Amino acid sequence: FYFNEPEIGEALQKCFKEGVVKREEVFITSKLWNTDHAREDVLPACQKSLQDLQLDYLDLYLIHWPVSLRKGAVFGKLTDEDKLGYDPDRIAQCWEGMEELVEKGLVKAIGISNFTITKTE
Repeated sequence: FYFNEPEIGEALQKCFKEGVVKREEVFITSKLWNTDHAREDVLPACQKSLQDLQLDYLDLYLIHWPVSLRKGAVFGKLTDEDKLGYDPDRIAQCWEGMEELVEKGLVKAIGISNFTITKTE
């Protein structure tokens, strides 16, 4: 991940409070990281992003990559055991978790990033 959501949240709140821009005038996207592809991890991961960004909702939330990593794996220090790879069933369950975010009003739209056409069919 980029590890910058807390700083972005502070900057956004400053802009909102100073009247530079209104929340509804900004389209904000975040991404679900590879360690959070389990259906039960999707909601907490989104809530963490919302907390860090100091927002009530996201306009778009993407599954960042089609490949999964073991929960707790640290990017840049990955072992072979950390790399779970691509599993269409895991991604389907992840997608169900993403749909729940829309139902709960936490995100307006969901999507995917870095998926090949083959992985979307």
